[in-house]
Amino acid sequence: MKRVQTATAATVAAAGVVTALLVRRQRPEATDRWLTVTVQRDPSEVEKELPSQLTSAADAPEIRIRPASGGRGTELAVRPRSDAEQTAASRDRLRTALRDAKSLLETGEILEPDGPSEHRRTTPTGNLMDRLTRRASTEGVL
Repeated sequence: MKRVQTATAATVAAAGVVTALLVRRQRPEATDRWLTVTVQRDPSEVEKELPSQLTSAADAPEIRIRPASGGRGTELAVRPRSDAEQTAASRDRLRTALRDAKSLLETGEILEPDGPSEHRRTTPTGNLMDRLTRRASTEGVL
């Protein structure tokens, strides 16, 4: 009886996850939303040292810089200009540029996740983690 309940619970949970993923894919993305990160620097420093990835592009985004709540650094927000072409690819590039800008402002370099070891054995869990890591680098949402 316990096994039947466990199997039923697992099936319901899996169905819920699949449904949520399908609904998310069908929902159009709001391309005019602000993409925001919190940078652990003073707002005046962020304005002076804003990385060129955000400012020099031909389709440079709107940029908003303001103090983060609770004195926790600076809120750096960007969104595509209303006259710029807005596609999923351009939004991914903007998201990547924002993440790179945060990394440059906080550490002075763009941090990348470590690649897989050459001696790593391929496993189902490892394949899943590789896919999740690739996806997170663009959209940021699993």
